[in-house]
Amino acid sequence: MQSRVQTNNEFKSAIKEWIKKGGENIHVSMIGKIESYNPQTNRASITPVGTMTCPDWQEIPYPTIHNVPIQYPCGNGGKSGVTFPVKQGDTCIIIFADHQIENFLSGEKSDDMRNHSMNDAYAIPTLFSDSVPTLKSNPNDVCMFHDGALIVLKSSSMTINLTDGTSVSIGGGDLVVNGISVVHHVHP
Repeated sequence: MQSRVQTNNEFKSAIKEWIKKGGENIHVSMIGKIESYNPQTNRASITPVGTMTCPDWQEIPYPTIHNVPIQYPCGNGGKSGVTFPVKQGDTCIIIFADHQIENFLSGEKSDDMRNHSMNDAYAIPTLFSDSVPTLKSNPNDVCMFHDGALIVLKSSSMTINLTDGTSVSIGGGDLVVNGISVVHHVHP
């Protein structure tokens, strides 16, 4: 029986192939489209944009990921934050956690060792930067907008403009509603 000695190049190729195969199921982040959202549970069904390449080079769509927690800007130990409507068709960035998140979300410890699984996704609704009007006109201010209404918070003033024509401005020690000053208004 003749023994075969593996060359350095064969060894390197085998290691590279092993690493490549291992990395094929590691997910970090990708763009997704929201299929449905439940505001009571704050969970969504999201389909990643794009396709997977199978070993036979066939392209197939990514499967929809269900029960994905939606993340909103939040701080102060969960006492401060901003939420907004999430609708079917909205885009988001899907992030795949290093380790499983279900037990973390429920406050339990886990011995599950899975890493970067599509089952451990959370999403940040976003990716509308080209359509955000406040970024262009108010680059140094905090802005909130919703269906044509706009709130602009500057360091020394705030303005609110609603779609029904109501306007409010606060600053300089005065409150002005629809052009009428609370400080300077005089009743006849």
